[in-house]
Amino acid sequence: LCLSVLFVAGPALAQELELPVLSPSATVSQQVGTVTVSVDYSSPGKRGREIFGALVPFDELWRTGANQATTLTLTGDATIGGKEVPEGTYSVFTIPGADSWTVILNTDPTASTGRYEENKDQARFQVKSMTGEDRERLTFVFRDTDEDSSVLDLEWAGVRVPVSIDVDTKGRGDKAIELYVGRASRSLTDAARFKAEHGDVDGGLALVEKALAVDDSWFVMWAQAEL
Repeated sequence: LCLSVLFVAGPALAQELELPVLSPSATVSQQVGTVTVSVDYSSPGKRGREIFGALVPFDELWRTGANQATTLTLTGDATIGGKEVPEGTYSVFTIPGADSWTVILNTDPTASTGRYEENKDQARFQVKSMTGEDRERLTFVFRDTDEDSSVLDLEWAGVRVPVSIDVDTKGRGDKAIELYVGRASRSLTDAARFKAEHGDVDGGLALVEKALAVDDSWFVMWAQAEL
């Protein structure tokens, strides 16, 4: 009986133990126009160590954080670092340099430095590094955000690496409006047919006229002719 109590209580007690981790997880997101950009990462600390060129060597592939892969997620297409990047989730790798960095977005969101395939890169570009805040922990920050663009800064240990993000907000808006108008016209036409099928032909014709005002497609004209 005593052994049974120990075996049952042991896992329960273990599940209740929660301790801080060396590199806590973090998430930052920003809406740019109609696209949301999110970065999920683990944030290592300096802890008195020299970082770039030492703990993080120059000219070597880095997972840009600690623990699992750092990921960047887009809810719509964007241009990042001058490269076209479709909607989706990407692992973020970098190759730090003394003056410039290579930034890599890889289509395998679970990739790691030990399991990285260059042929899966969606985008690879150079970024000039600059002096930044002497942050204790690796941090991603969005700044200078407007309707069409934002800058995503990687900051740690006095270094800032800015990554430009651009969104074709007008183009996306035009497509969304076109789709909305088409759906509105279709809905009005379906409503017109419903009215007519239930004995209210005049009400149906009034609705189909509204549909024509929205979009004079062949589908709406056909429905008008039927009514």
